[in-house]
Amino acid sequence: MNIIKKTVLLGMLTLAIIGCSANQFNSISNKSISVEEKSDIKYISESSNFFHTADLYIPQGQKNYPVVLFIHGGNWNSQEKNYFNLFTGLYGNVGKALAKRGIGTLVINYRKTPEVNIEGMLSDIVASLDWIVGNIQKYNGDPNNIFLAGHSAGSHLATLTGVKTDITDKNGLNKRLRGIISMSPVINLKLVEATSSSEYNESVTYKVFGRAESDLIKYSPITYFSKDTLPIFFVVGEKDYSTIVSESAKAIETFKSFGVDNTRLELKGLDHGGVILSIDKSNDLISEPVAKFVFDNVKK
Repeated sequence: MNIIKKTVLLGMLTLAIIGCSANQFNSISNKSISVEEKSDIKYISESSNFFHTADLYIPQGQKNYPVVLFIHGGNWNSQEKNYFNLFTGLYGNVGKALAKRGIGTLVINYRKTPEVNIEGMLSDIVASLDWIVGNIQKYNGDPNNIFLAGHSAGSHLATLTGVKTDITDKNGLNKRLRGIISMSPVINLKLVEATSSSEYNESVTYKVFGRAESDLIKYSPITYFSKDTLPIFFVVGEKDYSTIVSESAKAIETFKSFGVDNTRLELKGLDHGGVILSIDKSNDLISEPVAKFVFDNVKK
């Protein structure tokens, strides 16, 4: 599953062709909220590494707004928070779309392989969560209503951080997390290994997660799904990778077996790259449902 190469190609083709109650949600999402951006914030103050920076998108005039931590994709080995921004709008489009709807959004950089493996990536995500807790009130946000979100490889990192509770328990963050938005979710690494070429597994899968089956299980979000899992909102494209479409559908059935009603949105006509590229565009069918999910799950 060479996600980055296919995503770039799909993105180029796309460009060439072109909580709260429901009433509370509607009152916010229908407003025209101005967005303020704070760029290149160091979420690890003592680090000079570019990949320890983030952009914060602030809904102006809002108080105690919830905050989404967004993690970009790119095969765990590439891309950054302003990936091809001039041509694609990524990934500021996510921050702008959610901030317009009253949700603060921190779009982060993080270290990737070969600089670090999965443990280093997770430590960066926890550090960025710590930054939100320690700093978001300065920008009128609520440190007790934080949501994790990501696309593709970023969805894997966001979902794993949210469901593998020992990652955030050490920092006391669990009590502040309210939900997960998993776009084009990668949740089963054994399936990634089974459906990928040996070249991909050698250069990506094993370098990031390790070669042992126990490692692939340990770092697969599905390993930790239970009745106590945070609410998850899965977003997929109808033409997304078949494994992503099928695994997200299976995940919903798994949660139903636990008596949990999680949500899955499948968007007609969109492929893997189209899911993230469509946000904050004229064909954006994602931001409103995501905003509703957030406001439905905030803690009063």
